[in-house]
Amino acid sequence: LLSELRPRLIMFESLGRQIEPPVAESLTAARYRIFQLDQDGQADWAGTAKQNLFAVPEETARSFYRIPPSE
Repeated sequence: LLSELRPRLIMFESLGRQIEPPVAESLTAARYRIFQLDQDGQADWAGTAKQNLFAVPEETARSFYRIPPSE
C-alpha cells in the first residue's frame, strides 16, 4: 500500500520510546525515511526516541533537511 500510494507525510506514535520493529520494517521496505522533530521543529534524522515520529518517502526526504538562513 505505501509503495503504491506514496503518502507525502506519515505521523505515528512510539509509546515505548522506540519504533516497533514491524512498523520500522514496513516503512523501510516501502522506502520511507523516519525522523523526529528537534527543539526548533526541524527534522532530526538521527533520533527516534520521541513519542511523535514522522516518515516521508525517500525521494522527497531532501526537502525536509534544514536550510541555513540566508545572510
